[in-house]
Amino acid sequence: MRVPLLALLPVLAVFAALSVRPAQAAPTSVILYPSGAFVSEEYPLTPERGKAVINLPAALDEASLRFSLAQGTVRGVRLEKVNGGKTGPLAALQTRRQELAARLDAEKAHGEALSALTQSLSSVPFKKGKAENNEDVQVRQTRLEDLARQRLASERTAKSLEAELRTLDERLAALGGERDTLRCTLELTADMTAAPTARGPVSVRASYFVPAAGWSPQYEVEALPDQETVRVSLRARLWQNTGRDWNGARVTLASMNAPAGVKPPPLTPPARPLMLQSAVKRSAAAKAAADGFAAESAPAREEQGGKTWDAGELTLTDACPLSVPLENCELSASFLRLIRPAASPAAWIQARLKNGDAPFLPAGEAVFLLDGLPVGRDTFSLAPADATLAFGRDPLVTVQYNALPARPETAEQDMEQTNLRWNIALANGHSRPVQVRVEEPAPLHRDTAVRVQERSQPAPVLDEEHNAYVWERTLPAQGHAVIREDLLILSPRILPPGK
Repeated sequence: MRVPLLALLPVLAVFAALSVRPAQAAPTSVILYPSGAFVSEEYPLTPERGKAVINLPAALDEASLRFSLAQGTVRGVRLEKVNGGKTGPLAALQTRRQELAARLDAEKAHGEALSALTQSLSSVPFKKGKAENNEDVQVRQTRLEDLARQRLASERTAKSLEAELRTLDERLAALGGERDTLRCTLELTADMTAAPTARGPVSVRASYFVPAAGWSPQYEVEALPDQETVRVSLRARLWQNTGRDWNGARVTLASMNAPAGVKPPPLTPPARPLMLQSAVKRSAAAKAAADGFAAESAPAREEQGGKTWDAGELTLTDACPLSVPLENCELSASFLRLIRPAASPAAWIQARLKNGDAPFLPAGEAVFLLDGLPVGRDTFSLAPADATLAFGRDPLVTVQYNALPARPETAEQDMEQTNLRWNIALANGHSRPVQVRVEEPAPLHRDTAVRVQERSQPAPVLDEEHNAYVWERTLPAQGHAVIREDLLILSPRILPPGK
């Protein structure tokens, strides 16, 4: 019997759809930058008529897309964006899925109502010995049998809808789901298309840059004054919104930004030797970072312009951030209390890293702790030129700032004098000695005729860079200290006209 050709068209269409079904694989390796990721994927493909189709995230940078083969070459690539939104080719499938999901929910609710009605009819007791009760029993039995048939039909309908939903979900996943997808049709060389079944699948490698991914550092910084140590624990928060999951991908984290421009910036005057010197110090401190790192840290490597960490094989689900431990280090530090009475009566805990022990770590949000207790949240960063960390206030070190009356002085001829005097009383409530650093602003004047006599006890050191008087003292356990500040300012007297 001859079968009409028109009758075979639907079957041929199904086989054609199956033959061009695109491949979609999970990334094998990822270099994750703070903003963006460089992704590599591998696909085992069997070319059909010299072509192979691959689905990739639509948000990738098309200029960065590269393909390579284990054997042979790719002659050309045709890119087609498949819209996963309301107006795209997938809209009908998505609408159908919503209808099926709504029907399944309604069928399940109907089944639950039938079960509740069956239980209600079965639980009503009967009185024995009455003829009317026998009739009620028969009516109820008939009703229960009818409910059982309806429940069975409802269960079968629900199972059928669930199976149809699973099939539809598989089709949507193959076509990119609800996300836009970039369909790549590869045209392969002639030697790759000859007798493909004899050689089996061909390994195709795709690499591209995608901006919809990144990572950020998260720190826990703990001060341990008794051990003269600062512990830094670095975790990485990874995220990606590419429309697919990264299952078992080898992830490398990079602290530098993703590669962008290749030209150096123009030289703008004036050149600053101090800035160049600071950059050299930062580079030298970064190279000495390995001394303080713990053995359990992720393998790290310093690159030009930053640092990389091997995070190992990870599974990073689309739109579901992941936090992983990255690095732990212990830094030797000396601790002091910084006091600036003119600005605040508080004593601020500071840690100074010893021996330039400032590792290269990217700036990020941190939780700060003191002996295991949280003291605050702030941005954590290390400046090797001034490797100092702050840990909030110390309530056991108190400061009192008391103004004193001016002392009578013998004024010089044609000079006016101003005498400023005050006491700075320090108290240590700790059971151990603490180091304190008191800073007060020094008088700032530009008239060479004005003279300032500093007569404080004990005498301070002038910090010329910050124009401040500095006292460094060691307060004994449960002890006190007083700084008596005394300034005499001499300035020319304003003479009346004619004199």
